[in-house]
Amino acid sequence: MDVALLHAFVQVSEIGSISEAAPALGYSQPGLSQRIQTLERRLGCRLFERGPLGVRLTDRGEAVLPYARIMIGVADALRAEARRD
Repeated sequence: MDVALLHAFVQVSEIGSISEAAPALGYSQPGLSQRIQTLERRLGCRLFERGPLGVRLTDRGEAVLPYARIMIGVADALRAEARRD
């Protein structure tokens, strides 16, 4: 699983808007939208309902979110451990 995709998913879920999350993550709006779509394809489910005022998590998105956060935390811990002297 690509941790960068999970990080994008978590950020968008917290901000509630792909266009507002994009600059914070260093992506264009279309680029971030494509990353979210890639994650949705890999997981085989829709994570967000998209609307004119932003996005909101689907039921599946709500269920996946805690696991995404756990995986990001584990990846961060792995990196920190690998860099320890």
